Amino acid sequence: MIKEGVEGWSWKGDRMVDEAARSESAGGFPEGSAGAGGVISVLTRTDHYVEDFGRIVEAGRSAYRTIQPDAREEEVRAEVPDVSSALYEILHANADEVPFPFPAAEPVAGMVWFLRTSEAMPVDPRDHPVDPFGVAVEADESLLYAHRFVYAPPGAD
Repeated sequence: MIKEGVEGWSWKGDRMVDEAARSESAGGFPEGSAGAGGVISVLTRTDHYVEDFGRIVEAGRSAYRTIQPDAREEEVRAEVPDVSSALYEILHANADEVPFPFPAAEPVAGMVWFLRTSEAMPVDPRDHPVDPFGVAVEADESLLYAHRFVYAPPGAD
């Protein structure tokens, strides 16, 4: 892993963290608002390098076998024929959480934003927001904290 210094960044374990992100954030709630409730949206993006998308399909099939251990190979291939269904199975096998490290992929960089938002997403499973990340447009006013991290470049050991 390469750990060269970059101005404004520091290493925390295997991650390079942008120390300026905290100072760029709006930084909190107005004076006297302690105890007031509301909604915080947590937006996460992590980019990964994938050398072979076929390996993701295989990881998805493996995840399917975890959930359906008695499935025959024909069923596994029919249920997980492509990357999209493989991604579903990987999430499903991990209780709808993105596993880290992600199978068949190497992390490159990521970011997490904590935003104060006016309302939560709909909880009805049939009611999908048109743009679930649209709250990011309001980041100038509602960003509470931003955290960026950079992992070692793919192949850099």
